[in-house]
Amino acid sequence: MHDHGHRSSRPHRPAPHPHRVGKGPLREHLQQRVVELGLRERVRFERHMSRADLWSRLPRFEAVVFTTKGLEAFGLVLIEAQAHGLLSGSPSSTPRSPA
Repeated sequence: MHDHGHRSSRPHRPAPHPHRVGKGPLREHLQQRVVELGLRERVRFERHMSRADLWSRLPRFEAVVFTTKGLEAFGLVLIEAQAHGLLSGSPSSTPRSPA
């Protein structure tokens, strides 16, 4: 986008700094892609986050995306994010019927 001397009515927001928590099967692939895209300084990977640590960090987040497709913690992370007023989402939680 070009700046034509017009001031935007939108407030300036810092670039997001995603945190990826877990040790799922795509972790290595995602880490490699982050390096390839030159985003190593902006994306943080963590193997585990305790419930206490999660609760202390949630207020600093803007959104939570829960990518686990299984029943891990029954989606409790999404409920905790919503309790903090965060945008939250996950892949379809509705079982798909065979085609």
